[in-house]
Amino acid sequence: TEVMATLQDVSGRVVRTERKWCASGAQEWTLAAPSTPGVYLLHLAAQDGPQRVWRWVVR
Repeated sequence: TEVMATLQDVSGRVVRTERKWCASGAQEWTLAAPSTPGVYLLHLAAQDGPQRVWRWVVR
């Protein structure tokens, strides 16, 4: 399954976009944390499923 991971800062600016591949039904992905502390929104969208959004605090 292909998953698009998009990381945005609080202003809405896209910080990073990564395409991930995983086995169907997998629950874990590896994504490096941003180098700048702050609050980010992580959007994950799979080809065959709904988009999910998480709040990510980097200290």
